[in-house]
This record gives sequence, C-alpha cells and structure tokens, in this order.
Amino acid sequence: LSINGHGFNIPRSVPVIVPEEVIEILDNATMTVYEKVGEKMVPREVKRFSYNARPVPRTRTKGKS
Repeated sequence: LSINGHGFNIPRSVPVIVPEEVIEILDNATMTVYEKVGEKMVPREVKRFSYNARPVPRTRTKGKS
C-alpha cells in the first residue's frame, strides 16, 4: 500500500500501527462481486481487504503537553 510515495507493508494477522490515512484508503478499496438473484447476476460492492482497526492512544513526549 502506498500513500504519497510512502510505502506500508501490512502483513496478514500481525497487529500494526498505521496513520489514519491508511485506514481511509482501506475503507475506500472496494471491488465488485456478482451474485445470482433469480435468473439475474446482480453487482454488489464489497470491501477489498478485511481488517480490524481501533484508535491507539497518543503518547506524550517528555516536556510537551
């Protein structure tokens, strides 16, 4: 995954910390799958990547608030 020239290697099943922009890109990465409904094939957008995300508390550096 790459954002503005910065690459991110996100291995499967390994917790990683990434910027919020990476999560936004993952949210917007979709693909079209087709499901048979009766006699018709109906398109549906689904997420390209399955992932879990949660906010990480920011750490304070000494001397800064």
